[in-house]
Amino acid sequence: GTTEERLAAITKTRDALLLLTVPKEYTDLHLKLVIALSQLESGYKGDADKLASGQKNLREIYDSNSWLR
Repeated sequence: GTTEERLAAITKTRDALLLLTVPKEYTDLHLKLVIALSQLESGYKGDADKLASGQKNLREIYDSNSWLR
């Protein structure tokens, strides 16, 4: 999709995650996901370093939590 569509999807997903109440064992993962999505959001708004960090962090989250794919 377009940059605007991706940005909208990232923001919508991050906002939905923020509304969730998660079990204690998933709070760290929850926080990491929110941070990674926030980094991607900043990246799509023009911060190339944040985009790279968000992509890296999300990839690491997916690699260590295959059930999220």
